Amino acid sequence: MLTVSITTPHFHSRVLGLLSSYLGNLQPPKYDAIGTMATSQNTRPLVVPPLSKLDSTLTPNDATSQIVGVISSWIDMCSPDPLIADLSRQVFMLEVAYAAFCGIGYLLVPGPKLHHGGIHSEGVVYYARAIQDALSLGPYIQFHIWLRMVDNPELEVDIMGDLAPLAREEYLLPEDGVLPKVDLFGTWDAWDLIRKTCKYHSRLLVGKYRHLHFYGETVTNIDDSSGSAQTAAAPACAVALAFRASSFTHNRGFCFPEKSERVSGPV
Repeated sequence: MLTVSITTPHFHSRVLGLLSSYLGNLQPPKYDAIGTMATSQNTRPLVVPPLSKLDSTLTPNDATSQIVGVISSWIDMCSPDPLIADLSRQVFMLEVAYAAFCGIGYLLVPGPKLHHGGIHSEGVVYYARAIQDALSLGPYIQFHIWLRMVDNPELEVDIMGDLAPLAREEYLLPEDGVLPKVDLFGTWDAWDLIRKTCKYHSRLLVGKYRHLHFYGETVTNIDDSSGSAQTAAAPACAVALAFRASSFTHNRGFCFPEKSERVSGPV
């Protein structure tokens, strides 16, 4: 199966241009009477227009059943800035809706960004809610959330074009100078919150990858002993079978997800 981005760089540039012009006319956020900045005065709605012909190369046809759609990795639905979070959510829902229209059955979704300055994992609940809404929007799509093995802050590197660095400083807590440590269970906690919010949906699956960027080398290698994917280009179905939310107990006492024994092989 082939992995194909739902939208094109033209759409990315259009969203960045829209955000740039919007921020240029926006007043600095201020605290309201109750001491919060999450008010309508600070977050005037920014609406992303529908996709045009130049925004995607996909069309409904017989080949879409052999395509794995890739959600844009430059969005940040966990951003503490409500403007960036809402814009990212709009982009995500547009791509999910168009993928459902084209008949795509599998979507790869970049995992939540856990670090924003001195803020850690506070936006995962908004990410989980977006996934929950997407499951209803695409009733025949399997969503594969790509997470790292561990929560390593050094690997969360923003690249040019990402929305995360555009978050306004007023919404970011300053770093206290202490280097964040690797959290062995950080990604697990994030995934646990996502699947609980989505009520352990059968079309919600997770995979793990080991590369720095979402788009790595096109190696489709699966470690049979652990069921882990070497890159995001690994077959989605095979990886997902090894990480379903529901599980069963192997005859030797190991806990495996349903139907994953065919992937992992005998123990």
